[in-house]
Amino acid sequence: MLPRTDACPLNDLSGYRRVLLPAEGKYIYQSRSGHPVTCAAAFLQQCVIDNVMETKVNALDMGCGNGIISIMLALQRPHWHIRGIDLQPELVELAAFNARQCAVPTQFDVFDLRQPPYPGASFDLIVSNPPWIKMDAGIVSPG
Repeated sequence: MLPRTDACPLNDLSGYRRVLLPAEGKYIYQSRSGHPVTCAAAFLQQCVIDNVMETKVNALDMGCGNGIISIMLALQRPHWHIRGIDLQPELVELAAFNARQCAVPTQFDVFDLRQPPYPGASFDLIVSNPPWIKMDAGIVSPG
């Protein structure tokens, strides 16, 4: 698990782009070299909001990347407890930074999905928005 500090984890923001979120005045950072944010993130978030009416939900965002799904859900459902996990420590650090920028208490941790995250924990909702990559693109997942 990475320490959560108020300092920007990014030494040079030139390698990142700002992504405006649907919430007024809120944005996140995304690596310019990473998989770009698409409308799939907003579609997934809206599907969850439209179909999960409970006021208190324990949610898990698997492969959270820069945290966009977790953060958008937290902005619309502030009483939900949302955790995001990813294999890549630098993405978890970026997601935590983005959550602080948006003033949401979402928790992000480094986990390898081949192991069960949070043993003994249960979740009411699990979401995932993996990168959409062509089968023959020659790209291999980290790990």
